Amino acid sequence: MDWKIPATIIILAVVISLGLIPFFSPEFSSSVGGLFDGVEGMFKKIFEKEHEFTGEIVFTLSTRNLSKIKIGTPTKMKIEVKKPYTFAIDDREFTVKDPITFTNFTGIIDFENFFFSGNVLGISTKSFEMKGGAKVSSFENDFSNLSVENIKLGELTLTNGEINTESPQKLNAKINETIKIYGFNGILIYKNRIITFVGNCTKLETKSFSLG
Repeated sequence: MDWKIPATIIILAVVISLGLIPFFSPEFSSSVGGLFDGVEGMFKKIFEKEHEFTGEIVFTLSTRNLSKIKIGTPTKMKIEVKKPYTFAIDDREFTVKDPITFTNFTGIIDFENFFFSGNVLGISTKSFEMKGGAKVSSFENDFSNLSVENIKLGELTLTNGEINTESPQKLNAKINETIKIYGFNGILIYKNRIITFVGNCTKLETKSFSLG
């Protein structure tokens, strides 16, 4: 049985008992339809999960003032090094000279101390490749370039930065106040001590203006 039929009967009983409309009035059909649409919309809001990372604000934001970031969804992290780089896989030390890629990385990246720690499902360089879950962490060392693809952040707070928006409107500004980004989905790039976010978000907010 269609679930709408018993739901409609219940709605009709409530409407008639309250005397909201004459039972045989010409407006009966449209009134019940409108009432049912409202109830159906309410159920949709309750039971349908809203997407948090489908924002239409397309932007690029660069900053130097972000000490660390926590990544909770699987990403692909790539690191280029200036000199031999030492890190640990399940407490065993490895040193690499080539760029390294971590698949399905989740964890923490510390930009002040050039440190990361978390979990991965794969590691690859020109020299070797490893598949399977592992815990990884680095030691204090410098990395020249770092990028994180497919990163999703529910909320991010920055103290300042330079922002360029493409949609819903074009904007280019240097901001020296708190910037809040909600529902970010995109790429993080670290180069020359500058952290850049490229992607989209559901809302971007400062004291001076708000988008989304």
